[in-house]
Amino acid sequence: MQMGVTSLHVFCMRRSLCVQELEDVFSAWPRLLHADLRGNPVCKKQKYRDRLITAGKSLQALDGREISHLTRQFLTNWKASREAKKKKHVMSGELIPLTNDFNVGQGPHPGQTSFRPETLQRWKPQQPSL
Repeated sequence: MQMGVTSLHVFCMRRSLCVQELEDVFSAWPRLLHADLRGNPVCKKQKYRDRLITAGKSLQALDGREISHLTRQFLTNWKASREAKKKKHVMSGELIPLTNDFNVGQGPHPGQTSFRPETLQRWKPQQPSL
């Protein structure tokens, strides 16, 4: 019978780990059931818990909190959705420019035969009534 790592407790680290390093470790240890990293600065990183739950396929508890099946399923679907969106944008070569112009990307309205920028109605602030 092959024994693997089943529990990881890290209470004191000489250096702070990044989430990507932990994801790699959790992925490499498929039998990891419990991990406790409370007190490590990495716990303050955005989406830390979500990313480690999706990396640790067998992880049952993280930082003393149980991981429910529903939570794991939601996070797995969320990750797949994000990766699909990234893949779609990379494959299409599509770049989405950031702009403050709310009229960018506005096409013709129903009943309008062609789109002309000069036909767009621009918002104008109301003048205070005296």
